[in-house]
Amino acid sequence: MKRTFLSLLCAAALAAGIAAAVPVPVQADREDFVSSVTLFESIGSAEELSRTEADVAVVKISDGGKIAFSDGEQDFSAAAFGDAVPCLYAETQAAAEAAARIIAEQSPYAYIASADPALVALVRESCPAANGMIDLRGKDMTATEIRDTVNKNAAKSALLTLSLSDADEVLALRRLLVTVCFETDSREERYTALSYGADGLLDDAAEANDTLAEQDAKLILPRPLVASHRGNSSARRGDGSPYYENTVAAARAAYENFSVDYVEIDLYLTKDGCPVVMHDPTIDRTTNGSGNVEAMTLEELRRYKVDGGQPGTAVLDEIPTLEDFFKEFADDDLYFLLEIKSPRFACVDAALAVIEENGMAGRVNFISFSAEQLNYARSKKPEISVSLLRGLNDLTDEEGSSRPQKVMDIVNPMNASVSADYMTVYAADEVRELNRHGVKVNAWTVNDLGRFVDKGYASVTTDMCELISRQPYEIVPEEEVITVAPGERFRFGATAAAWDENYDKQIGNCTAICIGGGSLSQDDGGYYAEETGEIRCLLLYEGDYYALLSRPVTVRVEEPAGGCGGGIGAGGALFALPLLAAAGILLLKKRKTER
Repeated sequence: MKRTFLSLLCAAALAAGIAAAVPVPVQADREDFVSSVTLFESIGSAEELSRTEADVAVVKISDGGKIAFSDGEQDFSAAAFGDAVPCLYAETQAAAEAAARIIAEQSPYAYIASADPALVALVRESCPAANGMIDLRGKDMTATEIRDTVNKNAAKSALLTLSLSDADEVLALRRLLVTVCFETDSREERYTALSYGADGLLDDAAEANDTLAEQDAKLILPRPLVASHRGNSSARRGDGSPYYENTVAAARAAYENFSVDYVEIDLYLTKDGCPVVMHDPTIDRTTNGSGNVEAMTLEELRRYKVDGGQPGTAVLDEIPTLEDFFKEFADDDLYFLLEIKSPRFACVDAALAVIEENGMAGRVNFISFSAEQLNYARSKKPEISVSLLRGLNDLTDEEGSSRPQKVMDIVNPMNASVSADYMTVYAADEVRELNRHGVKVNAWTVNDLGRFVDKGYASVTTDMCELISRQPYEIVPEEEVITVAPGERFRFGATAAAWDENYDKQIGNCTAICIGGGSLSQDDGGYYAEETGEIRCLLLYEGDYYALLSRPVTVRVEEPAGGCGGGIGAGGALFALPLLAAAGILLLKKRKTER
């Protein structure tokens, strides 16, 4: 069996120091922890196709409808791809039309890829179960521009140039439910792309597999995004009382205490056309009033307060509108999963108007159990990503159709990802199969730590953000460039960013990985290099549940202008790799970004 992904080794128990109030997580088998990185390979000959180790094999389609290899053409045969998913690359309209015929007749779940977005849209219109990839290599675009181009042309994946991107852009794209792939052709580029959080690599698949298999510490790549379910997070008010679901206060607590990627909130429409945030069609369960949300005006609704279903409580919150959330988080980097609960298309229209008025189109996704609502949303604003909420246990396997294929039959025609009830669906290999086709799997509601990373989910929605709060999500080097003399000992400095800013932990067992330009040696005095030049490194951190890679660090080894090097040099002395037990690295909260 070829190696196409990494198993993540998790700890046998939670790290010491976790508060007793945190529920004990369910432990999953170590081998169940997986990476979701997909390997693409451009195929230049029939021989290459026969021996590829890629998850996805990319072939150019000629205007005549044949595979165009560098040494000639041959007819398309799905069987020739073996276990690899076919990706048909079209450069002209004639080639795109030929690709559409091939996909319809032989490979309904194949990718269609092109640097011309209109050609992808053309094929997807006639091949609704297929998957689209837009080739944006060489294009210098913002995350929102990339998302818009991908979604408007019925694709889910973007192929990008590494030198024109960074980790912040990749994170933004992943939060917008775009599958991010980079073309790489060296070990350094592979590691850099992985450190950015890439979903996929276009490379020589055998060499990429070797790179992925190098480390004894198994990586989970990319790390799962975290959504606070209705704003629930386990955060407590100053008096110890809980926050109430679907309130601005709960969302603020989730963001401030646990730095979540998303808040998931539910939308209904008032009688006078205002989108309000409420999970149920009535206010009976969560407020001190009663009545149907959509039968009342906003003014009538706001005669009541959210009391969390606790009559007589002294803590009351306002029933919020969607705009209340947007105004509260206008200057933060919080993203939103907006669940359309209302059966009325007017709710989508009203939500889109509020999104536009508040400039939030680049920070929202729509989710719903209603395919009709998602299709309507796409018809009105196709650039905004959508995800279909399904338990999916109602999907029975059909003759000749796997469950992932059945999922794609449903979600691909609406160009959606899938948000699945993790309790009822999917083995890791099924999630992996959907990932290989560019379909993100977002799991709800995950309240066991062992389940956060055991299937390769793109994101998890949870009521218990506290469970993952002590798991670092990013390793940040203190210096991007360290300058030392030949033979001079130095130490790397770094911080580990975790969801909980108040959880301070000394972490150890980190390693420096040299990815380009030379190598480093190590002794009790620290790291050193004998020769001048530039060495590119990453820092590898082994956490309790998964390992992380830092962004690249450049070590410049230069002859000193007027003296000799020696002792502990640049980079401070926060830790000597690989052991950090005495380092005292603090876990820092994600910084807010200006927008």
